[in-house]
Amino acid sequence: MATLSIRIDSDLKKETERNLQSMGLTFSSAINIFFTKINQTHKIPFEIEACPYDPAFVRMMEKSMASYDPDSQRYSTGEEAMRDILGDDYAL
Repeated sequence: MATLSIRIDSDLKKETERNLQSMGLTFSSAINIFFTKINQTHKIPFEIEACPYDPAFVRMMEKSMASYDPDSQRYSTGEEAMRDILGDDYAL
């Protein structure tokens, strides 16, 4: 047996512990299941996606829009810019 030490957000740990307990699992059993699945499939056992709507990014865009050339495309909000840039891929 080996020991694994990780650092995670305390609220995330508490919520995860409650969810694991409701499934009859411990952190150790959940991590063992996770690692076993990775070794069986040679990939992360779930899809990881980036959210196209990042509030911090939108705020940064709104702040920086004021410095652009007055003749360039202007947007009232960061959300409007994101819709124009991402089109149908944009989702809140």
